[in-house]
Amino acid sequence: MKIPFYYHFIIFSGIWLLYKLGDWSMQTSIGAGLFEDEGLFSWSYQLTLFLMYLLHYYGPCRWFLTRGKLLWLVLSLPASMLCFVLLRYGIDEVIIYKLSGQHNYYDEARQWQHYLSDNAGRGLSSIFQSTVVFALWTNFQKQKEMKALEIARQEAELKVMRHQISPHFLFNTLNLWYSKWQEKQPEIAQNVLQLSEMLRYSLEQSRTDRALLKDELHFLENFIQLHRSRFEDRLFINFHIEGVVSDQAITPAILIHFLENIFKHGLLDKPDRPVVFQIQISSDTLSLYSSNHIDPAEHYGYSGIGYENIQKRLDLLFPGQYTLTRTLENHIFSTTLKMPLYAA
Repeated sequence: MKIPFYYHFIIFSGIWLLYKLGDWSMQTSIGAGLFEDEGLFSWSYQLTLFLMYLLHYYGPCRWFLTRGKLLWLVLSLPASMLCFVLLRYGIDEVIIYKLSGQHNYYDEARQWQHYLSDNAGRGLSSIFQSTVVFALWTNFQKQKEMKALEIARQEAELKVMRHQISPHFLFNTLNLWYSKWQEKQPEIAQNVLQLSEMLRYSLEQSRTDRALLKDELHFLENFIQLHRSRFEDRLFINFHIEGVVSDQAITPAILIHFLENIFKHGLLDKPDRPVVFQIQISSDTLSLYSSNHIDPAEHYGYSGIGYENIQKRLDLLFPGQYTLTRTLENHIFSTTLKMPLYAA
C-alpha cells in the first residue's frame, strides 16, 4: 500500500512546526511572536523544501531504496541538491519576481556561483526527511504484509489439519503398497515411492520458509517422472539443470508453480514442440527459463491467483533483487525468473 499523500503534508508540517516552536522558545526573551518574521520569501522557502521532499521521496527513494541500491541513492545526492537549487531559483527569482517584482537575492548574489554555494546544502533536510519516511513506511508495510501472509499460512495449515488424513497413516499405507508391488510391478512401486517422497517433502516444507535446493530440485524431478508414467511415451519435455548444487537453500514452492502451469496449460505430447524447462545455478542465484506451446483455442491469460501470490512472496522476500517476466507470442508461453539463493 502506498503512503497516502496527505501523510506527507502532516509529517512535513509537524516537523516544521516543531522547528518553529524550538526557534520561538529561543526568542521569547525578546518578545518575538511565533510567525512574526514570516515573509513572502520565507513561505516560498518552506514550499520549496516541501516540494523537494516530495521529489526526493517519489524519485530517488522509490528508484533506489525499493531495489536495495543504497549506494546509488548516496551517489544521486549531488543531483538532488542541484535540483533543490534550481527549484528555489525558479520559485523565488522567476515566479515570485514576475508576480511581485521582488527578488529574494540582490543582483550579485544571484550570480550562479554565489547562488549555488548558498543553496546547495539547504535542501539536505528535506532529502533526509524523505529518506527516513520512505524507509520507515516501507518497513512498516513489509512487516504488515509478512504478518498477514503468516496468518494466512497458519490458517491454511489449520484448515489442512482439520481435513487431512493422518500423515503417518498415509505414509505407512504408501510404504505398504511399495513393498507389495516392488517385485511384481516395479514401475508402479517406483511411482508410489516418488509420490511418498513428494508428499513428505510438501508436508515438511509447508512449515518452513527455506528448503535445501537439492531437495527442491529432486521434488521437481519426481513430479516430472510421475507425469512420464501417466503419459507413457507421449511426454516431450527438455528438463535440464546446469551449475553446481551444494548447500544452497531456496524459498520452497516457487519453481513448482511454473512447472504445474506447464502441465496444466501446455501442449505436452508434440515431439516437434517440446516443453523447455531449464535451470541455471550459481553460488547465490538461480535462473529459470521455461517455454511451452499452448492450444490456440485456449484463452490463457498472464495472471492468476497463483501467479499473483508468487509475485507477492518474491516482493516481500527479495524486493528489487529478482526479475520475473512472462511473454505470450505465436502461441508460445515463456517465463524467465532470476532469484537469489540462500546460503545454508
